[in-house]
Amino acid sequence: MNYTSKSLESQQLTLSISTKLPNSKAQAGTITEFKTIPTDLEDEKNLRQIFSTYNYSFNYWGDQTCSKKAYKGMFGIILDVDEGMTIDEAKETYSEYRYIIHTSTSHKIPKGEKPACDRYRIIFPFNPEKG
Repeated sequence: MNYTSKSLESQQLTLSISTKLPNSKAQAGTITEFKTIPTDLEDEKNLRQIFSTYNYSFNYWGDQTCSKKAYKGMFGIILDVDEGMTIDEAKETYSEYRYIIHTSTSHKIPKGEKPACDRYRIIFPFNPEKG
């Protein structure tokens, strides 16, 4: 996994991270319990582990259970890019924004009929207004 960020003013990123480790993609879809934690952007080893091991989201829930009733807001937006834009093009396109880019497990690997290409997530963090 590759990881890069562009001038994030805060040294922390708030993420909701699954409380259980998924053993497969199928199991990952059934996890509904998350804990919301601030994550130090300088701790690259921890970020790599989160991005490659846990389910994570910018959504946050009042009772830490992923449900419509408990939903409270977001700490940012995450785009999942599987084709059509290289990482270098994304860096140029979003150069005016704060972001984190990390590659996915299928980065530069052929997927079925699709050739190898840049596959990654671009993360745009923000601090929501509390109401």
